[in-house]
Amino acid sequence: LQFMNPKCIFYGLTIYTTFLAPILGQRLMLAWSPVLLACVSFASVSTWALGGQLIRRWISTPARARALGTVLSLALVYTALDLAGMFPW
Repeated sequence: LQFMNPKCIFYGLTIYTTFLAPILGQRLMLAWSPVLLACVSFASVSTWALGGQLIRRWISTPARARALGTVLSLALVYTALDLAGMFPW
């Protein structure tokens, strides 16, 4: 159901409006670009699903799940502070 995924829709719109504007006059390239977009989207979704499976297997114990949750929460706090400009570097 990736055709209903808003992230893929925005990805496609961004690609076509920003990066593929120079090929608008080339019909062959314009015809092949959706095929390439579909292949890239399929590869990224498959990689994301495989990564999720590997993480799920790795966090099968409560200690590992807690450690991963701690690392991810610290990364989220760091990202929020960095976006807020709290770090001088």
